[in-house]
Amino acid sequence: MQVTLPINVDARALVVPTNVLLFRPEGTRVALVDSGGRVHLTSVKLGTDFGTSVEVLSGLNASDRIVLDPADSLADGDVVTLPAPSPKGE
Repeated sequence: MQVTLPINVDARALVVPTNVLLFRPEGTRVALVDSGGRVHLTSVKLGTDFGTSVEVLSGLNASDRIVLDPADSLADGDVVTLPAPSPKGE
């Protein structure tokens, strides 16, 4: 037997993979990368957990660059190197 449950999702909320979340004593954070490659840990408010992804109600914008699989040791102000974008079609 298969059951489908409707889930209300806020259309304004962003959905991100769960592997971007950092769980710190001061709360859940996401590592953002600015144009200079510096990391900024930002507090996020989470909504519905979909298993491999989670709804972010506040703390992120659609244009933010976030770090996937951040190391637990990642700190505010660290400098990261971003991979070069691959050409389209590859």
